[in-house]
Amino acid sequence: MPDSATFGVSSQTAISADIDLELANLTFDTGASAYTISTVKDLAISIQGGIFNNSGIHQNFVIQLGNRGVNGSIEFDGSATVDPNCIITCAAGATLYTGELGFNENSNAGEGTYINEGCAVPGAYGAHTDFGEQASAGNATFINNGGLSVQAAGGQVNFFYGSTAGNATFINNAGRAAQAYGGSTQLLGTDAGNATMIANGADVADALGGRIIFFETTHAANATLVANGGTNGGLGGTISFGDVSYGDNAIIQVFGNGSLEDVTYHVAPLSIGSLEGDGIVKLSADHALNIGANGLSTTFSGSIQGSNSIVKIGSGTLTLGGANIYTGGTAVIAGALKIGNESGSATGTGTVNVRRNSRRQRNHRWRNDDWNRERHGSFSTA
Repeated sequence: MPDSATFGVSSQTAISADIDLELANLTFDTGASAYTISTVKDLAISIQGGIFNNSGIHQNFVIQLGNRGVNGSIEFDGSATVDPNCIITCAAGATLYTGELGFNENSNAGEGTYINEGCAVPGAYGAHTDFGEQASAGNATFINNGGLSVQAAGGQVNFFYGSTAGNATFINNAGRAAQAYGGSTQLLGTDAGNATMIANGADVADALGGRIIFFETTHAANATLVANGGTNGGLGGTISFGDVSYGDNAIIQVFGNGSLEDVTYHVAPLSIGSLEGDGIVKLSADHALNIGANGLSTTFSGSIQGSNSIVKIGSGTLTLGGANIYTGGTAVIAGALKIGNESGSATGTGTVNVRRNSRRQRNHRWRNDDWNRERHGSFSTA
């Protein structure tokens, strides 16, 4: 059985782990001092039970940069979890190697705060946190900072098969220099749970925004996904779906030059819970975008672009208030589509069709005397 470590009141609060450690638990007693515990380069701390903070104050952990091809790391195994007021920072900087944090088996990020720093070297990785097996992000907060120089990568959180984003919050910040990459949250064959994921836009000219990326069979589940716009010539945050990922009931909000991208290699029609904001939607060249699965009524006044179509599904009302330029047409399968734009065409350049009887699968093109008809779908002007 691994040893446990307990911290109380001490005048020595800067602690460095200069050997690899395997711990059952790491505990801060009631009234304990505020500590900063660091891994020395290339060394690892493995925790099987969890970090328990009874001190009532912040306790800090820093995963130092690695060298010689080995990253410094903290690994959570078994059913380990992390209490509130624990802050773990994965460092990155002017080397090719970074701090690394891992959640394995049935471990849970609990209510901790995790910071993945962006790097300062072109082509190098930012610091990263990885979830595998049945691990969960719990109710934690993750901050992925952007790269610090041209083509430098941002910090990132990666979810792999079987893991889940839980109820956590992910803040993906933009690059800090021209052409620097933003922080990212990437999911591969897993699910986003009830998480909140935010991709912030850049405030530096030509810097890239934060990113939220769904790969393979990942489910967005009931997550809230936000892409904020950039300022001062900075690019907006992005939300991207690829492969056979699913939008499910996700609430998607895009603002300014922030964007939702149904990327061209997405191999099936993408359905999302709802869409709102004044940002940009880039349709796949291959498939329609279905909007409304969660039944919410929302307004989108941004720009929908691309050569494919929009399909309104679900019981809510989708109000389109922008001058859209998509060309594939619009269909209303369920709920209502409301048009509120003052210029251009809210439904792009294609036709608008409404399913009058879902059992018969009969569509018809809208004429003036069809407006405001309520069956399985309706179409109206504001």
